[in-house]
Amino acid sequence: MYCRVDRLEEAIDHLNQAAALARHTGDRKAEGHALEVLSFVDLMRGNPAVAADHARQAIEIFRHAGLPLGEGITLGRLAMACLKLRRFDDAIRYGNESIAIGTDIGDRMGQAFS
Repeated sequence: MYCRVDRLEEAIDHLNQAAALARHTGDRKAEGHALEVLSFVDLMRGNPAVAADHARQAIEIFRHAGLPLGEGITLGRLAMACLKLRRFDDAIRYGNESIAIGTDIGDRMGQAFS
């Protein structure tokens, strides 16, 4: 992954291309995944507001597509972005939502990370 070799700008370009292609082809799962990973990269770059925006877009896609695992993971990511933005009440709320989804679907790793 580009993040591990300090090629974040290249990762962002590729993820934006992936999201656009997925959107164009109607692959909502792939689009949501690309946006979720973009939110992770944005957090690594120190851009929590952009990370939160990408996470919100991904959450909406995952909810609409009925993909609770993606939704739960991305809610955890949104909680981290809110924490960095010092929006503590939102961070707690999104973290709790992530834990609840993880509990419902048996995602223990997701529960632990949330």
